[in-house]
Amino acid sequence: MPEATPALRPTLTLGPAIWMAITLVVGSGALVLPGLAYERLGDQAVYSWVAAALISVPLLVVLGSLGARYPGAGGIAGFVEPALGARGSRVADMVLLGAVPGGAGLALIGGHAVADLAHRAGLATPVALGFVVVAGVANLFGLKAVGSVQAVLSTVFVITLLAVAVAGFAADRSGVGLAAPSDAGGIASGVQLVFFAFVGWELMAFASEEFVNPRRDFPRMIVCSFAGVAVLYLLLAVAVQLALPLDAPRLTTNPLATLAERGFGSAGDEVVAGIGLVIVLANVNGVVMAFSRLVYSAARAGTLPAPLRVLDRNGTPRRAIVVVALTFAGFVLLEHTGALSQARLLEVAGTSFFAAFVLAAIAYRQESTTRRRRAFGTGTVALGLAVLSTFGIVVAVPVLLGGVALVRTRGGRGA
Repeated sequence: MPEATPALRPTLTLGPAIWMAITLVVGSGALVLPGLAYERLGDQAVYSWVAAALISVPLLVVLGSLGARYPGAGGIAGFVEPALGARGSRVADMVLLGAVPGGAGLALIGGHAVADLAHRAGLATPVALGFVVVAGVANLFGLKAVGSVQAVLSTVFVITLLAVAVAGFAADRSGVGLAAPSDAGGIASGVQLVFFAFVGWELMAFASEEFVNPRRDFPRMIVCSFAGVAVLYLLLAVAVQLALPLDAPRLTTNPLATLAERGFGSAGDEVVAGIGLVIVLANVNGVVMAFSRLVYSAARAGTLPAPLRVLDRNGTPRRAIVVVALTFAGFVLLEHTGALSQARLLEVAGTSFFAAFVLAAIAYRQESTTRRRRAFGTGTVALGLAVLSTFGIVVAVPVLLGGVALVRTRGGRGA
């Protein structure tokens, strides 16, 4: 094992943690995913949101239970180690690293929103890079400062999104409306896309080492934030489906701005555009925080190079923050060249996070000591594997990364 390194400082309490979780979950994905799902599935789109929320429940129960018992900067990778050993932990590290492209996808949502607002497509890439730089610099000031800022920003944008949803319900019914669920395959493909909107709690897991009272507050944070997030998403999805036609302008780039314009006129469009940029900044800021803790923890465990486990005198993993920001920037540039689409970046991230959830469920099942918990764990693993099997070619990303981790640890000290 690598030599001991300093632990991150516990500074996070329940209130800021709830708001930080909401910021990470209801982030910039909420600005575009309702439109992307609607374009793909039409009147079946809302059911992909319902299915994703229901699928998330048992996975979050597992996450809350493990997080309360095994808080650490490695998040899910640290949670699975007691049951699956060092090799299982390193597999989880690598699988979670497969979600890094999602950070670039989130920044690009903001970039495309600005480009759309200014009617200059060429602005998307530089603006996205600007979000990454600002978030990276902000994170250098430490988690306590980040949490305070996120609490203010999330309060503002949640209220605004609720107002937009209400405006959508009040607007003329130009959309396809609601229909009974009839396309199971389509809904499953929609879950693959919108599950990224339910990503965030596993990102909060990376901050569990910095909770003042993780045993009490980590599960409470999950319950409180999930209740609000699920209701908000369903309201937005239904409002888009009722109010917007499938050929609505900006349906796949900024559907909520179009929705607000229907309800409030041009002023609503401008307000949502501004709030959207706040959401993107808050979300990218939180994602840089989360992935920097993953990188720091993976380096501490020996999965990544040792220099990345160094903390500054304030207990902040500065090197890991810089590496994460640079990696996000690299994927933004790849999207600019056309090598990867924004949707693909989000799908790869969502699939990798879901695969990590499945690993957490396996660990939960392995360490369960009662019949009820073991049955719940078994059911959650089966559900996770069934859903993961519908995700298509992008499943290859976490599978290949997990395989690399197994090969690297075979016969070594992590085996």
